Amino acid sequence: MEFMLPTRRRFAVLAAALLSCAVLAEEAPLCMAVSEGSTGQTDTSKVREKYRPLADEIAHAIGRPVKIKVVGFAPLLHTIEQGDCELIYTRTSYIAGWAIRDMQYKLLAANEGSKQVVFIAQQGQKFASVRDLRGLRIAIPDAQSDLTRVAHAMFRDAGVKQEELQLQQTSLQDAIVFGVESKLSDVGLLTSNSKAAKDWSQKGGTWAIKSRILPNWSFLASPNLNTGDANKLQAALLGMAQSSGGKKALLDVNMTNLVNAKPADYTSVLEWVGMPKGI
Repeated sequence: MEFMLPTRRRFAVLAAALLSCAVLAEEAPLCMAVSEGSTGQTDTSKVREKYRPLADEIAHAIGRPVKIKVVGFAPLLHTIEQGDCELIYTRTSYIAGWAIRDMQYKLLAANEGSKQVVFIAQQGQKFASVRDLRGLRIAIPDAQSDLTRVAHAMFRDAGVKQEELQLQQTSLQDAIVFGVESKLSDVGLLTSNSKAAKDWSQKGGTWAIKSRILPNWSFLASPNLNTGDANKLQAALLGMAQSSGGKKALLDVNMTNLVNAKPADYTSVLEWVGMPKGI
């Protein structure tokens, strides 16, 4: 008995340690990468705070804490490639298409509705096509954004050469609106469902040119997430607007309702505008 007791104690300690590790593994937070693209804020702490209620609603639904990783375009591509986060939220359609087609990510849900790239101009001007923009000062966001990539595809399809354009690189859409209003730019690019575009419309602004219809902001699951967890996550997202807390969390981040979406809608944008740069 004197020899057996230490052995039993060692076994008990080992079992407790293993149980503790299992509990910690179960409670390991799910990583949600958030990329607002050119429609977002530059202060990552404010973005993280804005998405905290949504992350908490997801955590409550799946029974697992959720941490938020706010990323720009280049870090988003790296995160997708490395599989650093189980859940990706991106407002950039062609990057979502690339993740779905080439990186085997699963499309879980998208914000209800669609979007377009819209060209705004001074004094409510309208143009017949992008050919009419030759020689004008055009404010565009980051080169990796949906807006810029779609605009370049539209110029290409219309036979407009890059040297015929006066492109002004601008960071965010709010700055683009300011540039057009201040007559620092003749034309600017916005996403039709962005806050900047809605504010522009409320002030009486109109769209000078519109792109084709594009799929909306999306949530993607990493291929590293097992099927059961991905399905649970999808159910949580699709049911988000059914509760008052979930609905408010969506409104806080400029979304209304999350719905099923078609992967082909995103991959078709990728095929139109081309691969993300640096891939």
